[in-house]
Amino acid sequence: MFYLLESVFGVALFKKNEEEIILLKKLLFDANANVVDIIDSLNEGAIPDQIKEFIKENCPLASTVNVLNPKICETLSRELSMNAVCSPDSGFRKLRTSYFEYFDVSKDLCRIATSKIAHRLIKTNRNDMILIDILNYVEEMDVSINNRIMRVREWYSIHFPELNTVSDSTAYLNLVLKIGSRQKFLSNSDYNGVPEEIVRVAGMSMGSSMKTEDIQQIKDDVCNIQKDIEYKNGMLVLMKTYAQKSFPNLFNIIGEGLAVRLIRKAGSISQLAQFASSTIQILGAEKAFNEAVKMKTNTPKYGLIFSHSLICDSPEDIRGRVARAVANKVSLCARIDSDPKNSIGGEFGTKARKEIEKLVEKLVDRENKKEKAIFNKKKRIVSVKEYDVSRDSTKRMKSQE
Repeated sequence: MFYLLESVFGVALFKKNEEEIILLKKLLFDANANVVDIIDSLNEGAIPDQIKEFIKENCPLASTVNVLNPKICETLSRELSMNAVCSPDSGFRKLRTSYFEYFDVSKDLCRIATSKIAHRLIKTNRNDMILIDILNYVEEMDVSINNRIMRVREWYSIHFPELNTVSDSTAYLNLVLKIGSRQKFLSNSDYNGVPEEIVRVAGMSMGSSMKTEDIQQIKDDVCNIQKDIEYKNGMLVLMKTYAQKSFPNLFNIIGEGLAVRLIRKAGSISQLAQFASSTIQILGAEKAFNEAVKMKTNTPKYGLIFSHSLICDSPEDIRGRVARAVANKVSLCARIDSDPKNSIGGEFGTKARKEIEKLVEKLVDRENKKEKAIFNKKKRIVSVKEYDVSRDSTKRMKSQE
């Protein structure tokens, strides 16, 4: 029987005699090779061509090959027609405990290299870095778009200041494109779907006239802003797709926006999975927490997690308990999503969301009953019996006679 052992340094082939296992041949990875991609492909069962040639040259096809990864076992049986088995027996256990000796490296170096490759594999298999970059880009675009809309409002208000009453930025930009110059707009009988109130105000506007070149420049700026808004919306759709695919449980319980913000604050999904639920609850409020500890006052009940709809829409008295429940479920969902071998999908996140919704309903009903009881108690205290005048009498009592 042959043993195929893969590691971060290379691949080794062992042969088992009657009582001992001897090293038959080893293949070291090239210094210029991308070890992370090789290990990742081996974990998925895809064997690189170099390793296939190594196995063909040193292992007879009729012999039995024992491997640790069942996916590699299937690939060897399917592509190389070998008798591959996946049986981690005592021989494999001995090889795993001292495999660094066969690759001529120290135990400490082996531990450091394995740890670094493992961290790189977690980042490679997950799209958390891509999601963080998308979120940063979207936030920067938001700031840029808002500043440019403000400049367009200031510039166009010289010509039509009354249009600033339109608070919605998207509607404002569309109206600027439709109206353009007020004089030309009012001279046409077709108002191009502009509301009658805006048309009436345009006829009485106190704004000054503008050159055609300035109006055209404003329109060009508005078109560029609208293109950037469309591009930003496309990036948000991309972020939602990545989050739903990479972190299905976090996506189902808190949505893609809050999930990516928590991951960005933690550093990665693996770091978030290591946090306790109490840490996740106040993540983003570290400054307020440190000041509260220093001044010996009440610590904050929530940080970034406050933007969750189940927390911010709840009554103020129960927000702390709801935040604690959400943080507990987020901690569990992060640990499930950080596992590359997650096979349950987003079922746990959906179930956790329903449990929190039931908890919120229960707490709200309890608070309503408590407030009603307090109100009835105050009502009983305030209510005073009226003085019964009919019971008054002018007759003298016997004791007074």
